[in-house]
Amino acid sequence: MNTIITISVLGLTAMLAEIFSFKKLLPLLVFGGLIVALIFNFKDWNTSTSYYNDMFRFDNYAILFSSLIIEIALVWFLISQGLFKSDSSLTDHHAILLFSIVGAVVMTGFSNMIMLFIGIEILSISMYVMAASNKSDVRSNEAGLKYFLMGAFATGFLLFGIALIYGVCASFNLAAIANYVSLNATSLPSMFYAGLILLMCGLFFKVAAVPFHFWTPDVYDGAPTTVTAFMATIVKTAAFASFFRLFYTCFGTIATYWVPIMMIISAVTMIIGNILAVSQTSFKRMLAYSSIAHAGYMLMAIIACNATGASALLIYAYAYAASSLGAFAFLYVMTDQLKDERIEAMKGLGKKNPLLAIILTIVMLSLAGIPPLAGFFGKYYIFYSVIQQGYIWIVVVAVISSLIGAYYYLRPVITMFQPSKDETPVLLPPFTLVFMGLIALIILLIGFAPQLFIDLL
Repeated sequence: MNTIITISVLGLTAMLAEIFSFKKLLPLLVFGGLIVALIFNFKDWNTSTSYYNDMFRFDNYAILFSSLIIEIALVWFLISQGLFKSDSSLTDHHAILLFSIVGAVVMTGFSNMIMLFIGIEILSISMYVMAASNKSDVRSNEAGLKYFLMGAFATGFLLFGIALIYGVCASFNLAAIANYVSLNATSLPSMFYAGLILLMCGLFFKVAAVPFHFWTPDVYDGAPTTVTAFMATIVKTAAFASFFRLFYTCFGTIATYWVPIMMIISAVTMIIGNILAVSQTSFKRMLAYSSIAHAGYMLMAIIACNATGASALLIYAYAYAASSLGAFAFLYVMTDQLKDERIEAMKGLGKKNPLLAIILTIVMLSLAGIPPLAGFFGKYYIFYSVIQQGYIWIVVVAVISSLIGAYYYLRPVITMFQPSKDETPVLLPPFTLVFMGLIALIILLIGFAPQLFIDLL
């Protein structure tokens, strides 16, 4: 709980920074405060303490996922200082993003559906604002409006589902719902199943699964690049952490009902996400569609609905977050240096900046799931957790869709090493290059020493 309090105080401090004239110190305060929050987070290890009349439980599952969220946030703030260039919005942006992290942390440890809803809304409202934060860009304004309208619509599904489940179980508490479901697994009323379907629809929107994915390409493309990176990593991690927690805790005993639906959604999401990504000429839109495909892979951990699935989801989230941060950091460089988001604009980069090209190659191969990088290990563990449950066909679909994904992930790599008429060197600040190199190193470390990574977790 000290973690949530620390980040909330940071958000309030950011709001006051302009009034008390210390906004130049704000980036340093935020970075230091997030490190303190991370330390507080691990102090609760093995305590499994509940708060607010058992509405929130800080168990090891919540600690691991909230730690990942804070770690991503630390890295994200380092690569996203361009978002805070304007003095007029520096304090506002810091405050909004810190409160969104609070919502993400709440989503990892809720033990009551009301707390789940609160966490989702704190995170979502912040993202609606940030998607439209580039006020001079029509695409950003459109992204914020689309995200808000469709998000509000999905929230209706979620709330209606929660209401129907409450109507049957007479409780919002996850343990009480799980107990009711296990005692009445063979005689649950149709209203309960209707609530479960509506609940799934709302959560499918939050993770951008097909057919609730339509907002993703336009919002990811229109939002500022650094905000897109935030949505693709922190928001997705929090959404899947809450999705798994809810279904593993409450609905495991009736998995035979919802797992077939989840498998179909997962398979279609992987296939459509990868196929649509193939035809993209914009690097940013390609990453948007690939994030849809990755949502399909991560749904497989929920399908497994076992302890191995929880570990697999965490490891996949680490691998995907590191690779995505590397990809979006490169995209930020593209828009800043090359003024172009098209894959075609990468031509000659292998000669203009060989080190940057090598780093992006590692990132792309990891996203494609090529061994022995982090992305391969994440997929392997996800597939293993599903095979344990005997769902072989969904793994076959995942492998085939991964082969499709390899095609478009390799295209930027090939393009970088093609000759270009413009041979002007692409120069980066040393800090940016070192930082991207560290991301590549993490990807290599997870891939080459997975057991060391598992032991650390």
